[in-house]
Amino acid sequence: MIVPNYLNTRLPLFSVRAKGKWKNLKIFQVIKGKQFLRAYTDYDGSAKGHLIPFQSKFAAAVWNWQNMSQVKRRVFISRAAKLGLRISGYNYFISLYMRDRLEDYMGYPDPHHLSHESGGADEINFRTPPETMFEIFTEAGILSGRQESIGLSWADLGQQGAETWIRSLAYLGNGIVLAGSDPSGKIFRSTDYGITWADLGQQGAELYIHSLAYLGNGIVLAGSAPNGKIFRSTDYGITWADLGQQGAETRIYSLAYLGNGIALAGSGLNGKILRST
Repeated sequence: MIVPNYLNTRLPLFSVRAKGKWKNLKIFQVIKGKQFLRAYTDYDGSAKGHLIPFQSKFAAAVWNWQNMSQVKRRVFISRAAKLGLRISGYNYFISLYMRDRLEDYMGYPDPHHLSHESGGADEINFRTPPETMFEIFTEAGILSGRQESIGLSWADLGQQGAETWIRSLAYLGNGIVLAGSDPSGKIFRSTDYGITWADLGQQGAELYIHSLAYLGNGIVLAGSAPNGKIFRSTDYGITWADLGQQGAETRIYSLAYLGNGIALAGSGLNGKILRST
């Protein structure tokens, strides 16, 4: 905290290191030798339902850090220092995890595809937290539950347009979800974790969107029929480019992203696997 010097406005009269809360208005913090002043807001005891996915994801991020080897932790610590960030390696890891950016760095796998395997020093394999108690904050207060309860109950969000089938779903991070349908070959997009949806329209003359895959950095692939096409988006599914029919195949039934720029597609009617690098 700096007290102005009214005799010489160019220099402070004196300065002190302040730490802690002041009258429920401000919070003084010292981070890596730098003084920070932040506004303070009283917690009113409530939280919105849309925060639940963020809280669950944050809990998974913390658990992965806690169960990561020291060698792997040093990767993030050194990276944060190299970038000149005023945050710890832990905070750097958490920020990447929460923003679905881990696959952008050093060939790490997409965090949506968590693995129970243990990798080497240059590979980070993420694991699903064990069945342990965690807190879910809702507007009604704080509830305790087990992770195995996820997916036990369902809410009907209704039919999407006049479509009769939802063939595929893909999560892109930050609440963005895509759905592929038939018989009109449409893609629907949600930005609130699947609660509401926008109709992006039919993709070309295709009738079925059999598959969707997120490749990171806003890039999404969609596999269709009856012309065996692959469509590609670079803006998180808002607009799409037609990459054309893949050989003589008429259906792209499945898509998968392997990391490091490699994607696979499973097709019909000739049962082929296609590979993109």
